[in-house]
Amino acid sequence: MFDANAAQIGLITATSMAVSLLLRIPVASLADRAIDERRVMIIWGLLAAAASALTPILWLAGGLNFWSFLGCVMLAAACTAVLSSVGFRVVNRLAPHGQRTRLVGQLNGAQSVGSIVGHSLGGLLIGVMPPPLATLLDSGMSLLGVATMPKMEPGAEHGALAVAVVPGANPARDQAVTLIAVWRAALNSASLRLAISVGIAGSVLEPVVVLYLLRVAGLDPAFIGLALGTGAVGGALGGLLVGRTVERFDSRNTILIGTAVMLAGTLVLLAFGGTSGLEFASAAVFELGTACGGVLVVASAMGELQERTDVDRISRTMTAAAVAMEGTGIAGIGLGALLASVAGLFVPFYLAIAIYALILLYVLVATVRNDRRQEGRLDGFLVHLPSDE
Repeated sequence: MFDANAAQIGLITATSMAVSLLLRIPVASLADRAIDERRVMIIWGLLAAAASALTPILWLAGGLNFWSFLGCVMLAAACTAVLSSVGFRVVNRLAPHGQRTRLVGQLNGAQSVGSIVGHSLGGLLIGVMPPPLATLLDSGMSLLGVATMPKMEPGAEHGALAVAVVPGANPARDQAVTLIAVWRAALNSASLRLAISVGIAGSVLEPVVVLYLLRVAGLDPAFIGLALGTGAVGGALGGLLVGRTVERFDSRNTILIGTAVMLAGTLVLLAFGGTSGLEFASAAVFELGTACGGVLVVASAMGELQERTDVDRISRTMTAAAVAMEGTGIAGIGLGALLASVAGLFVPFYLAIAIYALILLYVLVATVRNDRRQEGRLDGFLVHLPSDE
């Protein structure tokens, strides 16, 4: 509508991400002292609806230009940052101990579906109405979220991951020390570190997948959109499977399975993406596999962190983990774009495959070593048992 150039489009994306990253940790620190998470979510859900409605209001009043629209984007990003940070406490309240991984998986699957459907529906709406009016759909969804916000019982179970900080005479310094301790506690999770590594591999491919489908596979843009839409199916499938998979195999092995699925999808795209008649099928398998595997990886790591974290630090810890994943994801996107520009379109694929393979090798070796260590401990225990036992 504004005939924006690439720099302006980049500014919109970068500004939205910057507002979210800058606000989420401070908001999470305040959220951990919140008494009524439901009330906070309702208030900021209403504010999010108002922020989305501001765009058509300015348009109708003749005050909408690129810069005022950028301001609307910043307001919406601020509301999203608050809702996201406080939402971690809501998950902790709603899901009993032992069930949080399953719920996190369902949420990830639902978000995957919502993202694909939202992009598709947004494109349809701006084809039949002025673009500013299409943002009213976002307002309506925010209001729907407020109306369906469930009630929560007071109190919550405490996890096992606590961070002890002794308050001193300097509140600002104490707050900084607390945040550093929370970051360390979050990143001490081996599952989270693995999920971050998998996320880097996936993000390296973000800038090049569509170009690959256009230039190598030769897919029509309409079919590309349809292939990308299969990611919603993969995300929903991963969300449904993650709870049962973690219960049966534990978080680390679930990450192993998810990584293997993502690697398989990437190999299928490279092997058959340029084959006549199989271009669309290989693209659909890639999207299905990477979305499903990605949800398995992220949900298992974040669910494990939900289970282990003390409720008084749940927002800060989970937000720190989310920011770490997003920050490294942004770096991965930049790396993928740079490699594709300098070394060619296939290099990011090779790098992603190498990262996936290294992660699989690392987890397999660590699992074998752990099993042997456990067997050694059991053998030592049995040797020292009295003969009649």
